[in-house]
Amino acid sequence: MPVNDVTDSIAALGTRLGLRPYGERSAQFAPIGDERGLLIVVQIGRYWYPNQTAAGTTPIALTMRGPRADTYEVPDLP
Repeated sequence: MPVNDVTDSIAALGTRLGLRPYGERSAQFAPIGDERGLLIVVQIGRYWYPNQTAAGTTPIALTMRGPRADTYEVPDLP
């Protein structure tokens, strides 16, 4: 999920949906979730390995089930 600010976005997803970082993260890349489901949050423009395609934005929708299921819209994105 490409975003403008990885750190702010994973903090907001943690607060709103209860998602937690999984493994190592950086200011440009952060996996969040757990072994049953991961969301990869990346900085817009970061290059994907191995094809070197820049991460861009497009409207996406995710469905989560559980006690913290809610709606969250990433600021400044479609």
